Amino acid sequence: MKFWMDRGVSGFRLDASKHFLEDDELRDEPLANPKKTVVTKYNDLKHIRTTDLWESYEFIHELREYTHEYSAGRKQTHEKILVAEAYTDENYTMAYYGSKEYPITHFPFNFVFVGLRSFRNASSYNELISRWLKIMPKGATPNWVAENHDNLRIGSRLCEEYMDLVTITIMTLPGVACVYYGEEIGMTNSMVRKDQRKDPNNDAGGSGATRDGERLPMQWDDTMNAGFTSRYKSWLPVHPNYWKVNVEVQKTKETSRYNLFKTLSQMRKRRTMKYGDFKSFIISEWVYAFIRSLNHHEMYITVLNLGSEIELIDLHDIINDLPTNLEVVAASVNAGYFTG
Repeated sequence: MKFWMDRGVSGFRLDASKHFLEDDELRDEPLANPKKTVVTKYNDLKHIRTTDLWESYEFIHELREYTHEYSAGRKQTHEKILVAEAYTDENYTMAYYGSKEYPITHFPFNFVFVGLRSFRNASSYNELISRWLKIMPKGATPNWVAENHDNLRIGSRLCEEYMDLVTITIMTLPGVACVYYGEEIGMTNSMVRKDQRKDPNNDAGGSGATRDGERLPMQWDDTMNAGFTSRYKSWLPVHPNYWKVNVEVQKTKETSRYNLFKTLSQMRKRRTMKYGDFKSFIISEWVYAFIRSLNHHEMYITVLNLGSEIELIDLHDIINDLPTNLEVVAASVNAGYFTG
């Protein structure tokens, strides 16, 4: 860790942290199904001795102490951040926060949006958000992850219209927005032939599935290989839509996902977005909204149409004490609104 901290990294993602340590006596794990005595797949066993052991949390606590001492010893104003990546249940996930007296990570990745596989109405969408905020330890920092290297991108597992919606959500909620490369421009999965695949995925439980589709090269421009490499062939194939979905093309369009992301990123620097309160509203079955507010600072209202039809709403009928005139600060590509 010191090697990388000496070179200026801001922190570390602790990959598959629930697997860090195993039973020190190397005892066998029990069968998931006592009637099935031949073990051929990972899920044939209950992994009570190789995952989610408290010793793993203790080890990460030691890392946290070490990185803190490193920053303090060099009088650095920002300590190195530690983030846990663990696909586990919410109790084990929340344990990664630790406590004020016994800090573990700064936060564990919140995968509620990564797990979004179906369309949600306003009430269900609100539950996704409020549940995490409710069970999180007091004073802890929330975070939101929409895409990562393990799962289909939003536009591929739901639809392209949901890409802006989820991006606006995670960028305006309180806490840290964890962004996977390509989200900024709306990259989607593409087919990867068997002869092109690089990801064994531990055989995905025997399914033969691959995660390569969400790991394709970043689409910078419309030149060969999307500007990702000057070599004739990239490690993984470039998405065929690179000629129209890329950074340089979207820079020139007023209503593009790149410019939306840029606006949201700038907005996150405002004090209201950093320190403001959060209050949510179920406007209708398919329209969800939340307010970020801070005394003596501007208020921001995020309004999301989760459905497939145009809805006419008057926020003044539902949210009290709103100013008469509201300004559009950011709008999705399909919203039909412009800033101002």
